Amino acid sequence: MPATEWNITVDIDEQEDTTMAYASLRTPAGHEVTGVGQAQRNPHDPSVPAIGDELAVARALRNLAERLLHTTEKDISGATGEPAHLHREPCLLTDRHSREEAGRMADSTPENWRRVDDYLAATLLDDDTALTMARSDSDAADLPAIEVTPLAGKLLHLLARMTGARNVLEVGTLGGYSTIWLARGIPRDGRVVTLELEQKHADVARRNLERARVSDKVEIVVGRAADSLPRIAERGGEPFDLVFIDADKESNTIYLDWAIRLGHPGTVIVVDNVGRAGEVADPGTDDAMVIGSRRALELLGSDPRVDATALQTVGAKGWDGVAIAIVV
Repeated sequence: MPATEWNITVDIDEQEDTTMAYASLRTPAGHEVTGVGQAQRNPHDPSVPAIGDELAVARALRNLAERLLHTTEKDISGATGEPAHLHREPCLLTDRHSREEAGRMADSTPENWRRVDDYLAATLLDDDTALTMARSDSDAADLPAIEVTPLAGKLLHLLARMTGARNVLEVGTLGGYSTIWLARGIPRDGRVVTLELEQKHADVARRNLERARVSDKVEIVVGRAADSLPRIAERGGEPFDLVFIDADKESNTIYLDWAIRLGHPGTVIVVDNVGRAGEVADPGTDDAMVIGSRRALELLGSDPRVDATALQTVGAKGWDGVAIAIVV
């Protein structure tokens, strides 16, 4: 059967911070199929203004292709029959954006992971001087660049709000970036107890918390978390409603056990960095951090005190994952 050329028209509407793309084609039977795509106009790199156009077009073409899959043979050729499939007639794009370009934008690569993270952050998060300064001051103090991403910070913030948390435990303060997100998610009379091994890190965090005006809700405990947690239990007080574990992975099972003990039925526990670039699925690994993550997941899967799940993630921080559990 000879190939049929289908001409696809793409119109682009460039707005101040968003590009809308509208793709359409008309089949030999006269049936019109359309697709719509939207993308942020790359606010983080004004020198590349077209990136929003390319992504919007790629999404419009993908949307069009999905709709074409559900188009009947009658609508395509005029004959009756089952739903059509794209491979029945080659589709030759005549727009300046080729299928190769559309495919490149959809490739799962670290560059595209970062691009999507940038888009999501620009779309969903507000500019925040205190949070921006917390990250830059941590960098200036030569702290490890292992704080959560802005999107992950917002997730912690929303979890605190959704669970109605008043008392939060954080294992691993670093420069206080995630601590700020958590503290902002609890009431004025709530408390965040955050554990940090290094005094230098705690000092940076304290300044960041003060600038963010949440230091009155946060207690920084300096020392080995494995030693601090029993002392927190000894002093009593209300149980924790939300626990975030993001410290040395080798001790994850210790932290999890204490998180359960210091919580109550309904306490939510979040464990970061459980994907380890896919290494977590390797039972023969000799990486201590991966082994720690595997043991934490095994505990979550076998301990009757909790019910848990985990998701692998990709983004600005690479390929990783997060586990979420609830104390039952």
